[in-house]
Amino acid sequence: MTITVTGTSPPPPPTEINYLILGDSIAAGTDNASIRNAIVQQINANSSLLGLLTDIQNLTANPENYLVGSGYRYTYQFKSYLEAKGHTVILTDLSVPGDLTADLLSKVQANLTAVAAADVITISIGGNDVLAAGA
Repeated sequence: MTITVTGTSPPPPPTEINYLILGDSIAAGTDNASIRNAIVQQINANSSLLGLLTDIQNLTANPENYLVGSGYRYTYQFKSYLEAKGHTVILTDLSVPGDLTADLLSKVQANLTAVAAADVITISIGGNDVLAAGA
């Protein structure tokens, strides 16, 4: 018995992926203490004012490379995974440490174009709502 499948084959994976990150500190991978610690580490590592200013400039330009714990940002690890698979990733990171579910809803409503254009969306939210409820 021979089985013949007709139709079109599945499309190849996209080479460009629009990746939208939404959420709180779990998605952002940091909190204010981490930012403060990263700056203190940069200050302690530099004895010259010029070196310190250069590091602060680099910190603000590329925070994902400097923030304490940034190696554990699942969102950026996923971005790296997609890039390793040959995709170009267009990243929109709207995650903010401390965000509540109401903040996420506002961001989605204010960024409907980005949401509609996204091929991949990761969301991590709710932890701060639980903490606020216990306060």
